[in-house]
Amino acid sequence: MSSLLHLESKKVRMVGIWGPSGIGKTTIARALFSQLSCQFQSSVFIDRFFISKHMEVYSRANLVDYNMKLHLQRAFLAEILDKKDIKIDHIGAMEKMLKHRKALIVIDDLDDQDVLDALAGRDHFGYKK
Repeated sequence: MSSLLHLESKKVRMVGIWGPSGIGKTTIARALFSQLSCQFQSSVFIDRFFISKHMEVYSRANLVDYNMKLHLQRAFLAEILDKKDIKIDHIGAMEKMLKHRKALIVIDDLDDQDVLDALAGRDHFGYKK
């Protein structure tokens, strides 16, 4: 796993774990998070509970709604930066706030592409094609 993550690199790395339900993907993700989080300035484990808790605020909103994505990003940044009141006025602000921070972000059990894009879209972390 260390070879996939290239922990010494300053570049953004994304690694996926996928497979059938019940084979231990979450167990592997939690174990890696526990083992690796001390090597990062910030670390956060985002799971289905985190997403559903923050989506309740916009229970009638469409997942592609801009304000819904902005709300999810605020909650995400508050978690990773360990601050209660994060102020961002546009979706692109996340890249600027995390640009000089080495962070471990694990997103578990998320199968909605719109939510994944809101939290970990390629442009949010300085990762470009």
